[in-house]
Amino acid sequence: MNQASLATNDSEKVEKLHQVQELVINKQPDLLDNFTDEVVAFQADRSSDVRKFVVGFMEEAWYVTKWFRFCVIFAACTRRNS
Repeated sequence: MNQASLATNDSEKVEKLHQVQELVINKQPDLLDNFTDEVVAFQADRSSDVRKFVVGFMEEAWYVTKWFRFCVIFAACTRRNS
C-alpha cells in the first residue's frame, strides 16, 4: 500500500494496487478488512484509472466476502447436522 501511495505515475500506482488485490482477495481474503479502508482512500485520486481500479476492487471484495460468509454458514450447518 505504501508503494502505491508513493508511486509517481498512474500506471505504477495501479500496478501496486493490483499486487495488493492479488494478495488480499485471491490469496488471503481474511486480510480484506485490514486493507479495505486504505484501498477506498484511493477513490479520491486524480487518475480515473486508479478510481476505476478501486471500484473493481470493491466489487471483487463484495463477492469474496459473500462467498466467505456462505462457506462459514454452510460449514456451521453441516457440523450441526452431523
